[in-house]
Amino acid sequence: AQRVDFNALEPNTELVWAKFIRENNSIYVCCLYHPPKPLYRSCDLLSVICSHIDEILAHDSSAVLILAGDLNTLDCTVLKTDYGLSQIVTDNTRGNKKLDKIFISRPDLIKACRTIDSLVKSDHKAVVVNPVFRDDCQPSSSNYRYKAVVYNRLPEHIFNLVDALANYSWPGLINAAKT
Repeated sequence: AQRVDFNALEPNTELVWAKFIRENNSIYVCCLYHPPKPLYRSCDLLSVICSHIDEILAHDSSAVLILAGDLNTLDCTVLKTDYGLSQIVTDNTRGNKKLDKIFISRPDLIKACRTIDSLVKSDHKAVVVNPVFRDDCQPSSSNYRYKAVVYNRLPEHIFNLVDALANYSWPGLINAAKT
């Protein structure tokens, strides 16, 4: 992994980006903390995050994006609506609230996401994610549905969608359709 530095930063924010390469795919992971009473405006943090995502996608439009952390009450709607990221944490992480969240551009790469009691002293639960790796991609007999959302209809994004569909491993779906 290598740390990724960006020009756009907001003072007093706590976030770090790392880039991983897995099976010739670039995976960018942002770990961040948004305190309950930040020393900055929440919209400024979101603006910086969006700027970073835009910069990543300008250089690598097929990059996998993962943003994870204790976001408290940060309104992350823009990550879903403008970038098509999916929030995969479904269980409460502190009391009856989901404060710890994980947003990902490719939820199909996640086999499972669950919370467990933290191994360190914390009032938050730990979030455990089990990724799917190529070795794990076996045709399944279960009926798995994946909803793809396409927000940006620029020609290069349509080309990337067509390319992804052309290169997708379809045997699992084809076998499921035959039964």
